[in-house]
Amino acid sequence: DPTVLYMGGNQVFKLTDRGDKWFAVSGDLSRRDVDRIQTVGSDAETYGTIVSLVESPIRKGLLWAGTDDGLVHVTPDDGKSWANVTPKEAGGLYISRIATSWREERTAYVSVDGHRSDVFKPLVLMTTDLGRSWTNITGDLPAGGPVRVVLEDPANPQVIYAGTEFGLFVTLDRGKRWVRLNGKSLPPAPVDDLVIHPREKDLVIATHGRSIWLLDDVSFLAQLTPDLRRKPLVLLDILPARPRLLFGRDYGSGQALFRAKNPPLGALVNYWLRETAAEPASLSIADPSGFKIRTLEGPSRAGLNRVVWDLQADPKHRFSDVDEGYGQTPFVPPGDYKITLTVGDDKSEQVVKVLPPAGAPSGK
Repeated sequence: DPTVLYMGGNQVFKLTDRGDKWFAVSGDLSRRDVDRIQTVGSDAETYGTIVSLVESPIRKGLLWAGTDDGLVHVTPDDGKSWANVTPKEAGGLYISRIATSWREERTAYVSVDGHRSDVFKPLVLMTTDLGRSWTNITGDLPAGGPVRVVLEDPANPQVIYAGTEFGLFVTLDRGKRWVRLNGKSLPPAPVDDLVIHPREKDLVIATHGRSIWLLDDVSFLAQLTPDLRRKPLVLLDILPARPRLLFGRDYGSGQALFRAKNPPLGALVNYWLRETAAEPASLSIADPSGFKIRTLEGPSRAGLNRVVWDLQADPKHRFSDVDEGYGQTPFVPPGDYKITLTVGDDKSEQVVKVLPPAGAPSGK
């Protein structure tokens, strides 16, 4: 319901009619430690407040609240009744994030950040029974890096992301083993927030003081099930791709555009190789009639690999376009294109849907 908002103080407040009306739906969910609530100095400090508040995407009115003094509460009925389900492992430390499952109504995750109390160990907990019991899924997250945010992948509950004091991590098995995702680009800075874009499947990463970063199309991680990883070669599902037309800059646009470098445009083709191959991967692209219009080469190292098809045919198969003289790229027409991946004797196929360019005239 887009007209309803929830806000956390020491109580949970429900705002309706887009905030015109509001009322409390809980009592005080903090420890009510008066001596620590009363501050000296700027009076801007707060304590005994809700710092993580989330509603289940599956069940309306199923709310979770976590406080800076280490308590976790849950209500299944929009605040009519609350249960204190604080895990003993939290130890009164700051509940940095509660994340609900996208597929399992009774499942939630809690990350605990104890650095304000000089406790620097990472801690991620999971419940599958609305907080009646908790499982530690911290696994092999590096010591000394408190966890600031946790997020379940909407497409696969086994895949969980964790933002820590020193970077980004992912697990494909609910915490048995974690892998660092910083790569060569993301700086080793605190990760404060994570969200997966529902359409583009990009992982949006908000860091503390080092900008916002994107990991393009993380849907490949959700597809890496144990059964898939045992196969020698798998071409993963490919998201629909849309060409982008040029937009002219006329008088008044300014001297230049100030922006970061954009990633390659086109269809992101992700594939899995169980073992490194001697020869490169070959990708053959056929149009809706089955005619081969393009051949690409890709890396053949063990693990995940990616090739970007720019939605163009080989030059010999392209038709001239009246807009080419203005620098416009001649893209393939909309339709379903079959991509065949070959490495040695192994093959795998997928279909990618090419969409019409945004703003293109009808029939273009």
